[in-house]
Amino acid sequence: LLIGANYLDYYYGQLRTKNKSDSFEYSAGQLEPSRPDITYATDDSLYTSEYDYYGIYIQDLITINQEWQVMIGGRYDKQSKTGADNESTLPKAGLLYHPNDSATFYASYSEGFEPQSSETINDEDDLNDGMKIDAETSKQYEVGVKWQLFDDRLLLTSAIFDITKSGVLVTEDYQGDQENITKVTTQAGEQRHKGFEIAAQGAVTDKLFVMASMMNLDAAYGKEGQFNGSTPVDAPEWSASVWSRYELTENFAINAGAFYEGERFANTDNTIVKDAYTRVDVGATYKIALQNTDINLRFNIQNLFDTDYLAGGGTSNVTVGDGRNFRLAMQIAF
Repeated sequence: LLIGANYLDYYYGQLRTKNKSDSFEYSAGQLEPSRPDITYATDDSLYTSEYDYYGIYIQDLITINQEWQVMIGGRYDKQSKTGADNESTLPKAGLLYHPNDSATFYASYSEGFEPQSSETINDEDDLNDGMKIDAETSKQYEVGVKWQLFDDRLLLTSAIFDITKSGVLVTEDYQGDQENITKVTTQAGEQRHKGFEIAAQGAVTDKLFVMASMMNLDAAYGKEGQFNGSTPVDAPEWSASVWSRYELTENFAINAGAFYEGERFANTDNTIVKDAYTRVDVGATYKIALQNTDINLRFNIQNLFDTDYLAGGGTSNVTVGDGRNFRLAMQIAF
């Protein structure tokens, strides 16, 4: 029997300014478009987000015999935020089959919820401005298998999953005749994510450890509406990663990895595409033992080749991926 709890006290502050003009006109054949006015129209303002989030969960793994096990459990989550309180009680269940000591087949079902950033739609240009919105909910089905091979030196896993999200906010162009209304947001949206994932990790030698994974995702909006059948934003069909660690000495190790993300759409109309990219990271760790204290020093270079890529964003703004950056960390265990 497993019982646990978690608590998060979250605070985020962001300074934002807005220029007087955020658009410009360009005609075919024009040598240079008119430049927008980038003079700041507002003073620096601090936008904050603050909430408390906690959860309680219970889970039990019941052994029927040497080959079969059943897992049942539940979780209670609550978010306390001004104007956006949410809570939910969610079940989960699974069935495990062990044909031998090296393999495990499983099937599982779980539910989830994700609170919205606000309890209502806050947009004067939206037909449903002020409409109350609920948290997103989801249901997930998954079947998979795990193999331990070569005296537990290699772990292979594969899984097929089917996730349905309900209550997704969908914004469409307004087709009516009300003045000053340009869009309409509803919570009738549904997203379905189907796909498979395979992964491997293990010790190639006594000094070299490698882990790799690959995922194929078929994501689409469901139900009726403008985006029915369209792919959600930032949901690549293919993604993959490989990571390795090599121990030069008992206390010193180096590591390197590559992360690939395929093409993604930047808007729900699927008219803007973000290019695929591969990012390479490297690093090193050094362990120092001082009496009963272990000190771990970690140095990492993220985006070693300074690859340009878009990490997020949509039609009106984008998030540029971090360029080459260096990180140094120290961990003390006693």
